[in-house]
Amino acid sequence: MNYRFFAIASLLLLFSFTPLLAEGDDVVQENHFYIEASGGCTLPLGFFSTQLQYTPLMSYGADASFGFGFNFGGFMFGLEIDRDMWWQSADEHDLMINFNNNMALLKLQVVLSQSKWGFLPRWLEIVPGLGIGVNFANAQFYTSTRAKADGTITTVPIFDMNGFSVAVKASLEFSLWFGVDWVIPYFGADYTLLFDSLSTISFPAFGRAFAGVRIYPGSIAHAVKYGYDARAKQEVNRWGIGQTSVGLSQQDNFVPSQGKNGALEISPRYQYLEFRPQSWSVEIIDASGKTCASWNGTDSVPKKILWDGTISDGSPLLSMQNYTVRCIIIPQAADRERNGQQMLGTQSTIKTGIVELEQSIYIDSIVFDSDLTQSEQKANDAVYDALAKAVKARSDTTVTIYGKTLRQAQTVRQELIARGCTEANLTARASSSLPSAIRVDLNK
Repeated sequence: MNYRFFAIASLLLLFSFTPLLAEGDDVVQENHFYIEASGGCTLPLGFFSTQLQYTPLMSYGADASFGFGFNFGGFMFGLEIDRDMWWQSADEHDLMINFNNNMALLKLQVVLSQSKWGFLPRWLEIVPGLGIGVNFANAQFYTSTRAKADGTITTVPIFDMNGFSVAVKASLEFSLWFGVDWVIPYFGADYTLLFDSLSTISFPAFGRAFAGVRIYPGSIAHAVKYGYDARAKQEVNRWGIGQTSVGLSQQDNFVPSQGKNGALEISPRYQYLEFRPQSWSVEIIDASGKTCASWNGTDSVPKKILWDGTISDGSPLLSMQNYTVRCIIIPQAADRERNGQQMLGTQSTIKTGIVELEQSIYIDSIVFDSDLTQSEQKANDAVYDALAKAVKARSDTTVTIYGKTLRQAQTVRQELIARGCTEANLTARASSSLPSAIRVDLNK
C-alpha cells in the first residue's frame, strides 16, 4: 500500500465530519468576503518517510501568508499564498541554505463556535481546515563539500520545474471573537506535506505555528454605515421643526442688465429635514399679488435659480418697486409625520432700481394723494430722486412723461424740475392705456 495516499485519505476522512458541526450563526452576515494575513515560525523542513520516520533537513525558519475568500455560513472557501523560509541547514556539514517554499493553496475551513459546541466560550471559535495546491521551491545549495569550501553555490530559481511539487496542508486555528465581526484575530498550527516525482519512499514535510488576523471589508463598511446612521438618527432626534430660507444675490436697486450675469440669483435652502423634499416651488410676486415668474420641481432643490427680470405675461418690470420672492417646500411623508409640518414656507423682498426697457421706464409706486403720510412722502421722494438722476445723466435727451391722467404726469414733471432736470426737455402727457401709473420715455 502507498502510505502517502493513506495519510491523505485519513485527513480527508477526519475533515469530512466537521461540516456537521459547522457554525453558521455567529459569522459575519453583511458581507462574507474576507481577507487575511498571518506570520509565524516554521518547524525544520525534513523528510517524512512511509515508515513514519522524520529526518530534519533545515533549521527553524519563518513564514508569511496572505489569503482571501468567502464565508458561506461558517464554511470558508479561500485562496492562500504562503512564503516559507529557512536560512540554514540543520547541520553545519549540510550543503543546502536559503530554502524557500512558495505555495498557492485552495482552502476549505469550518468555523465551530458555542452555538454548536456548547462547552466553548463565546469568544472562542475553533477552525479546522484543509488545503491543496501547488508549490514552487527555490533554494541555494553546494553541489559538493568542495564546492562549499570554494564558495561555489548553485541557485534554483522560483518557478523552476525542478522545484515543483503538490502541497497538502492540514490546519487548526483558534479564532478570538471580541464582539465585532469585521476583524477576527487568530492563532494556530498546520502541517504541510509536499509530493513530487521524487517522492517515492519519503516526502518533504514541515509544521508551522502562526498568528494572524482575518478582516471582513463588507462588515467594516456596514459598521461604518451603521455608526453613521446611528449618529445621524441621534442628530435628527435633536432637531426642531424644519426651516427654509431664500437667499438673494441683490435685494436693493436690482436692475437686470446690471446684476451678476445680468440676472438675480435666487438660492432656496432648507434644513432640519431628514429626506429630500417631495416638491418645491419658488415664485416672484408683484405688489398687486400677481405671479410674475415661477419655478417648481420634485426631489432635489436647486442651489440657485436665475431671474433676468422677465415677467411671464410679457408686462414690463416696474422701476422702484418691491417684489416678493416666495419659497415653498413640501416635505416627504416621513418628515411630515416626524415634525407635523405639512409645508415649509418663507419669503424675501427685492426692490428694483431704475429699469430701462427699450428706452422706457415704468413706475407704479408713486402715491398721488393730496394728503400724504410722512412715510408715503419719503417713498415718493426716493422715486423722484432716482428718476431725476437717470434723466440728468442724459442731458441731450428729451423726456416724455405719460400718466394715466395729465395731472399725474405734470406732478412728476414738476418734481423732476425741482431736482435740477432741464424744464425744456420735459413733456407731460396723459395716456389711459398705460400698464402702470407712469411711463417715462427717453428719446434722443
